[in-house]
Amino acid sequence: MNKTTVFSQHGQVFLTVAEHLSVVKAADVLGIKQSSISYHLNQLEKELNVPLLDRRTKPISLTPEGKLLFDELSYEQRHLTEFLSKLQQRNLHAPVIRFGIIESLSYNLGTDLIQSFFSKSQHVKMVSGTSERLIQQLENNELDWAITSRTPDALKFAKTVLFEEPSVLATPKSLKFPTDHPTWDNLKYCGLPFLRYNRSSGGDVITESMLNSLSLHLPYRLQVDTGGVMVRLIQKGIGWSFLRPATLLQHSEFVNSLNILPMPSPVITRKIVLIHKKNSHIFGYEEVKQKSIEFLNGQFKRDLTQLIPWLYQS
Repeated sequence: MNKTTVFSQHGQVFLTVAEHLSVVKAADVLGIKQSSISYHLNQLEKELNVPLLDRRTKPISLTPEGKLLFDELSYEQRHLTEFLSKLQQRNLHAPVIRFGIIESLSYNLGTDLIQSFFSKSQHVKMVSGTSERLIQQLENNELDWAITSRTPDALKFAKTVLFEEPSVLATPKSLKFPTDHPTWDNLKYCGLPFLRYNRSSGGDVITESMLNSLSLHLPYRLQVDTGGVMVRLIQKGIGWSFLRPATLLQHSEFVNSLNILPMPSPVITRKIVLIHKKNSHIFGYEEVKQKSIEFLNGQFKRDLTQLIPWLYQS
């Protein structure tokens, strides 16, 4: 047996299944097919030559060997993280902080994080942009961690959900509807085109999935990749779209010149996630996570409520 077997993707899949005692839940957490989960588990059991799961029970349970392996892997993972953190703390040189953050959170949360780590590091690099750009830079080892709205390959990246944000309908002031809760038909026949984010963006992937589930086709003639441009186009009367409240908060000077309304059901929500490559040590990771969660659920949410009072009433 290869000594690295239990620390490979097989081992990561086993840990996730063992934590949730569910192949379905593990597949959802890791973002892979259930057949892939079964493949990794079977390969690990084959290479170790011991049964790890009792599949006859519902929910599945760990065999005595599986329980021992789970306890050992959990222990090793926890203590390796603690050791690496202590090792870096003893380093005579302050760390370099390299992180990315989606554009809609760069002005507020991004600057807060820079302020937190500026005195603890020898150099800070922040990159803002689309989730796709940030994930690519993580892949290329140009960044150490990122706050995005899209989850990449779950076998390569670890994630922590920080915040969930509902989308809103944004239209030009000149566009009127019978009520403050427009229907899909109201939007489809309003006379203005639907403005979309670029096809590769995380926002458009979610939107496309929702429209397909409703068998709904909305005509569009324009695609952009930044929220600021989208806000300005709506303000100029070019069309309408679904926006994230964080984008409106970052461009709040235009909010009074837009109609901000609840979008028709089902409401699109996006998850803000903190991601990094697995098996990599991130300086100050717990602090980043804690500060981000506190900011997003505290000041950020209060600012959104002040800007859009009805946003969290439901």
